Formats: sequence, C-alpha cells, structure tokens
Amino acid sequence: PLTIRLQALELAGRRALGSLRSAIAPLARPGSQLEATALATIAQIDGGISKSAVEALLLRPDAAIREVAVRFSGAGIDDARLEALMQEDPAPEVRAASLEILMERRGSAALDAALPLLFDPDPLVTRTASVEIGSLGSEAVPKLRRLLEQRSFDRARELAPVAFAMAMAGPEGRSALGEIASSHPDPRVRRLAGLALGRFSGAPH
Repeated sequence: PLTIRLQALELAGRRALGSLRSAIAPLARPGSQLEATALATIAQIDGGISKSAVEALLLRPDAAIREVAVRFSGAGIDDARLEALMQEDPAPEVRAASLEILMERRGSAALDAALPLLFDPDPLVTRTASVEIGSLGSEAVPKLRRLLEQRSFDRARELAPVAFAMAMAGPEGRSALGEIASSHPDPRVRRLAGLALGRFSGAPH
C-alpha cells in the first residue's frame, strides 16, 4: 500500500540508510507518485541537494517538489531567494518552509522579513509565522506589540497570529498582551489579546 511505502521511505531518510539509495532512486524520477518523498529521502541520505538540482526543482509546478528543494537546499538557496519564495511562491507549504529555513539560518536577524507572513492569506503560513517569531522570545515583542497596537484592520482575526506570536514569546510577550487586554481602546483588540493569553496560559478557551 502507498502509505506503507511512504512510511518506509521516510524511515530510510530519517536513518540515512545509504544501502537503499540505489533502490530508492527510480522512485524519485518525474512521474512517480512517490517522487517528492523519495527526493527527500535521497537528500537526507546524501546530506542535501546540489545547487543545480535545487534550481531545477524550484521550477517544477508541483508544490511538494518545490518544498523538498527548499527544505534540503543547504547552501543551494541564498537568503534573498528564500525571502522571495516566502513572499511570492503560490503554494503555502513552500512559503512556510522558506520561512522556517530562513529563521533557522538567521534567527532574530530574519524578524523583519518574517513579520509580513503573519498576514499571509493562508492559515498554514500564519501559524508557522506565529510559532517561528514567537520562538525568538523577548526580542520579537516590541515589534509584535507595535503591530498589535498600531496596525489598522477590518477584522480582529487578521491580527490573531500577531497576538498568538506574542503569547508564545515568553513572559515579556504575555505581560504586554495583558496590558493590551486591559487598556487598548479597541474592544476587539482587547478581546483578541485576552483570547491569546487564555489559550497559551492553560486557561479555558
């Protein structure tokens, strides 16, 4: 069954089972229903994907293939290209993967590039942005707070990823949310800050 074959490939990749590489290679050819997973497995066995192969894979229409190229690119994609993919790739999984790799490389230095993804139209990307930015801790709080307090919006839910990133940013972020929940002039923002505080402090939803 396909699911068993996928699991076997994923296991081979996690364990970098080089003895299976020659058997896996045919599954990574275009047209194979296992192509993306097989490519990822070979990348894990080989320790990455070559720059020339990355460039070719990024031109493919299949989003799963482009995501593999991003996740296993190593030095094959520079930071500027990752930022462009974050903003412009039509597939949310590719935008999210590009964000994760950029944050892994640059940490807080990627904050300004990452913040716009909190307002991405796809929830996968906004969730990823909340987690990645929140993981920066106190370094991210001033800019997140500025967004939450000053950005104009039509619907409170547009700012939900910002509030959740603040809640995940540690004590400083939650303290700032508490202040916003008690004193922001817009009741929608106050409710949103309170919701984020409840969700990430173990309080009832």
